[in-house]
Amino acid sequence: DGEQGWELEGYDNSLIDQASLAQLVNYVSAVTSYGEYAFDGSADYGLAAPLLTATVEGSTEEQKYQIFFGKNTADDAYTYVQISTAPDTVYLVQKGIISGLSVAPLDLAISTLIPAVEKDSSNGAYFDSTGTLTTFDSLTLSGKGFKKPLVFKPNTDKLINEYATYICTSPLLRMANGVDEIKAIFANGLAASSVVCFDQSAASLKTFGLDNPTWTVTMKVDGKNYTYKISPTDDTMVDFYVASSTDRMIRVVPVSNLPFITKTEHEFYYGFMV
Repeated sequence: DGEQGWELEGYDNSLIDQASLAQLVNYVSAVTSYGEYAFDGSADYGLAAPLLTATVEGSTEEQKYQIFFGKNTADDAYTYVQISTAPDTVYLVQKGIISGLSVAPLDLAISTLIPAVEKDSSNGAYFDSTGTLTTFDSLTLSGKGFKKPLVFKPNTDKLINEYATYICTSPLLRMANGVDEIKAIFANGLAASSVVCFDQSAASLKTFGLDNPTWTVTMKVDGKNYTYKISPTDDTMVDFYVASSTDRMIRVVPVSNLPFITKTEHEFYYGFMV
């Protein structure tokens, strides 16, 4: 009747990568044996205390069984496996299967992209014909790296807007530099490398240092604020925890996707005066 859908029990499945979840099911449903032995009860197989147990429950009693994954073979090419419906037999399966099954719920989360600002019935004037955000009311950078928040706005002065699309209005009036790369994360979304939390509760934000973020990036579109809260994962400043108002999860984003994050205030000003 069509392709079987799968859910991760206890989780909001709109946050789960369906392809990864389906692959997890395939690992169990399509185990291929590369050899078998009569089980003599030996501890060499590691089946008395399996490294991993997969429990399968079908609609009938015949479709309910367990797969026990034991030790790897001496040549490290296969893993010993036993099935509850055939307790007298030990099978050899590819050892990669156990790593494919050894996942935590966060490993199955959709982690590829923090969503962009979406077009709706009232903010259409801020988007182009393809539905991509092209302008905004204001863009504010604040946090521990700035003495005062930096506020940018589109440059409406026709005499000079060909030189600078945006201006900084606070703390100094300057023509702005590097605003487009910040606007891009709101317009196109922000690529992430992993998910660390399924929610943005107050407790979760505190856990990842986002209750008092190092940087806050806020864009106002049609009078509505969209915000990124950003803090480094450690002192290396290579990866950053990010919570976005366009998202429901907390993710990790590499510094290469946040090129503006290491800039100082004066690097956001063009190097000439008007």
